[in-house]
Amino acid sequence: MAALFTVRQGMQKFQTLMAGAAEVGLLFAGSVALTAAFAQVSGGVSKLSSSASTAPLYQFPGAPKITLSTHGNILVFQTSAGAGGASHMAGEGYILCYGGTQAFDRASSEIGFAPPTTAFCSGSTCTVVRNTVDNIFQLKQVITKNSPEERSINIEMTLRNLLGAPVSGIVLRRFADFDVDAYGSGTGSTINWWGASEFDSVYAWNAATNHVGPDSAMLMRHLKKVPGTIPYGGKVTNWFDNACSPFNLASGSWAQGDYAATIQYNIGTLGGGQSAVVKVQYQRN
Repeated sequence: MAALFTVRQGMQKFQTLMAGAAEVGLLFAGSVALTAAFAQVSGGVSKLSSSASTAPLYQFPGAPKITLSTHGNILVFQTSAGAGGASHMAGEGYILCYGGTQAFDRASSEIGFAPPTTAFCSGSTCTVVRNTVDNIFQLKQVITKNSPEERSINIEMTLRNLLGAPVSGIVLRRFADFDVDAYGSGTGSTINWWGASEFDSVYAWNAATNHVGPDSAMLMRHLKKVPGTIPYGGKVTNWFDNACSPFNLASGSWAQGDYAATIQYNIGTLGGGQSAVVKVQYQRN
């Protein structure tokens, strides 16, 4: 049964990745006008279709090759801007918990978020704004690709309480399924070594003893939090774990498997109209 589950799990990830890769052909560079993808709603406001979770929005210029979905998910993080580079990411997204409610978007599936009210890119920066379906929170994502020398991308998330009253029990997670060099010209394996520092980072690598070819690694790290008192920490989790506070599989030791990286921010309570800001970075070696 364990072997059967592993095969099914691998097929699900492969199908998700192939779907995203097929859509990358629709990407275009420069400032993005989304009128063709917009659906008109009441009040004359244009919003993207909520079914467009894996639809590509933008390919950032230069290398490494990084593409973004209309909902702010990283669809592709590739070693080069060309077609032959190896993939470093098989899934990416965000999870929000508050007062017993959960909302998440992992590109291949989502729940709890309304269609974006803003999804715009120009140059090295994209902005995606979404509300929760109950209109309690607004999540603004600003995604900025750094210079090719840094081989990294920053994601700043601003969470704003839209109510006139406090909301408690708030947890915000960013997560990524690092399958280091799993596809393209890479190793073809989704099994990597994983580690998590005490607070600031989570990383995955394919050791030389586990594959033929050059070693590769991916890092997810914390950059910023406002207010500065927000407790946070990096964890290694199962790639399908949408829990508000998942167990850290690399707690106290390395872990080897088909896992994912997350940084969890325990925001706690936000008063009416108040905001919290957190910022993470993805970087490859």
